[in-house]
Amino acid sequence: MIRRALAAVLAVALTLGLLQLLPARHAQADAVVAADDFESGSLAGGSGVWTSAWLVSADVLVVNSGDAQSGKHDLRLRGSGSEARRTVDLSTASGITLTFWAKADGFERHDTVSLFMEGAQGRQGLRTWVDREDDREYHLYSFAIPDSQLSANFRLEFVSGLDSSGDGFFIDDVTFTQSGPRLPPPPSGNPTGGIVLDSNFTDWVGMPQLADPFDDTHRVHADLHRLYWANRVDTEINYWMVERFALDSGPFSGQNGHSTKVSYVVHVDTNDNGSFADPDDRQVLVEYAPTRSGSEVAVRVRAHGADSDHEKGEQSSNDDDDWETIFEDKDWGDSETEGGLRVEFLVPWEDLGIVFGQSIRMFVTAEDDRLPDTGDVQWSPASILGRLVLGFVVVVGAGAVWYFRGRHMWRPG
Repeated sequence: MIRRALAAVLAVALTLGLLQLLPARHAQADAVVAADDFESGSLAGGSGVWTSAWLVSADVLVVNSGDAQSGKHDLRLRGSGSEARRTVDLSTASGITLTFWAKADGFERHDTVSLFMEGAQGRQGLRTWVDREDDREYHLYSFAIPDSQLSANFRLEFVSGLDSSGDGFFIDDVTFTQSGPRLPPPPSGNPTGGIVLDSNFTDWVGMPQLADPFDDTHRVHADLHRLYWANRVDTEINYWMVERFALDSGPFSGQNGHSTKVSYVVHVDTNDNGSFADPDDRQVLVEYAPTRSGSEVAVRVRAHGADSDHEKGEQSSNDDDDWETIFEDKDWGDSETEGGLRVEFLVPWEDLGIVFGQSIRMFVTAEDDRLPDTGDVQWSPASILGRLVLGFVVVVGAGAVWYFRGRHMWRPG
């Protein structure tokens, strides 16, 4: 009886272990490359690798229509000659799909709204909306973008040919997704997918990232540009790289870099519940000072507190004891001669208080700048070590089941 009960328990453990060894569904889900739900209420909202705000002409506004597909805001085009266009960096992507919701209202004969894309092979029409499609209801549209069209300045463009200001075309929840694993495959030259903290940032090419608009802060030296994240398959460590804008938003040219120290705070919601103020949540403080020949980087971690200075990425002197220093005096950033723009760093899972398979949310702040401007990034770091442990459990469980059940069943009669 005892043997049967133990065998049943081990069989359940074996089944659960095998399920855990299977790839997680969300790990194979389409990865969002860029998105805008217009809930920022501005033409520069959204998240991802957008390289511009929505550039508009004539009668185009983000409006609180009261009838958006989701949330409260959508983008409205009215009248003739209205245009809305936005560029996105798809130069390192493949398998891209564009999806959005659209609604036509009040169309008459000859009224049209057209959608174009412009990429590596020039401008191409995707769709035109005409009279009799104006049912005042939102509909979902999806377009697979050919890899041959993907470029660093891929442009999406809506053009209105409506003859009355009372006619309207509404757009909501614009999203570019990349099919396949959530994390892109490792770039060439980095076959293991491992990040090395050596102030040589080529191994970040192809890693997940989010971009932030230029000049959305009053502190020029703390204008966030991009946040990258990754983890190695052979260690339980999270890696990040933060990049700030050059003074003129362009690439470093020798005169537009930074020599000023900057502090970043990565806010981590460790239990993935949307709140960043729980006792188990973490803040990672990164102090980066470029020097003439290298950089000085310190990384500190603490449980999340309510101090508003830390929400802005600043460290106040009266609670220095709250921080646990895990690294200091590291050369992990650009030097002054390299522009002083980028810094990379790591935090072990043990210091973050997370384990294998645990999803987290995060955002980064630098004084009065935030990336993303609203919302957060959801990430499920994975380590092969966790799977090896599960594999060991499965093997032991299988052996135990065989010993208690199979050996008896297979024993010669």
